[in-house]
Amino acid sequence: MDFSQRHAYFIADRLSEQEKEYGVSPLDEDSVSFSEVRRWRKLPHLFNVHSWAPLFVDVDNIMNQSFDRIYQVAAPGATVLMQNRLSTMVTQIGYAAHRDPADRNRWRHSGHVKMTYTGWYPVIEAKLDFNDRAATDHLPTRSYMYADGKAGFATPSAAGSRPALEAQISAYIPWKWYKGGWVSGVIPKASYSVSNDHYDTSLAVWDSRGESLGLRFFDAYVPGRIMARQAVNASVRGYIMTATAKNAVFPRFGIGAEFGALTRLGLGLPAPASRALFKPTVYGYGYMYLPGF
Repeated sequence: MDFSQRHAYFIADRLSEQEKEYGVSPLDEDSVSFSEVRRWRKLPHLFNVHSWAPLFVDVDNIMNQSFDRIYQVAAPGATVLMQNRLSTMVTQIGYAAHRDPADRNRWRHSGHVKMTYTGWYPVIEAKLDFNDRAATDHLPTRSYMYADGKAGFATPSAAGSRPALEAQISAYIPWKWYKGGWVSGVIPKASYSVSNDHYDTSLAVWDSRGESLGLRFFDAYVPGRIMARQAVNASVRGYIMTATAKNAVFPRFGIGAEFGALTRLGLGLPAPASRALFKPTVYGYGYMYLPGF
């Protein structure tokens, strides 16, 4: 190593030349002024436009490949992406035009907002979807007593005249570990969702035991309330997979599973019915990555 050759710091040398040219020394306190220290406030800087596109795209759905209908990925419209200065808040606002999923001859104009905040522990996610479809009206539940003595329930529904409004807020902790070229993680998550789908919790009881004779008797009516759909969901996901390169979509090997429970708030039938309109749901699913699959 030849220490006689001095390394050149081009940027620092150029700045030094400028200081000499203007006759200003950073050690001269009389010639250097500093701005007043001001407090940094996070709230006014949460929403800064990062980029936009003359097309509606749901970036999260594309990256996660999580969607049921094509308009949840991309559609005619517009998208604005925002990110705060600290990179802890990401916001997506979009407008989309697509065909009504229930009536292909009708077009719907929908609005979407999705926000993810990682400045706290856990991560907070919130989203709002408007007019992707028509809100659903669920009519009073009907209870039937058949000739064989068995009882049956039916809850008819119909599309309402108002546009659907769906909102959800979630909190989760993305625990992740790296060891020996493998990535493993555990993600506990809790969420609350609400929509303007209406449920009539009233109950109409019909006695159809004489239906073979052309007889059907209205037996009783139990009044209820008109309620919006609300749900609380708690789940935990665990996974382990091989580490992937930045340009990879799926890992070479991997396995994961999720288990959760969901309950719809307040949507139980009134007495004397013994069945709830919606019972609590327990679910689970698993997935696996293998070469070529």
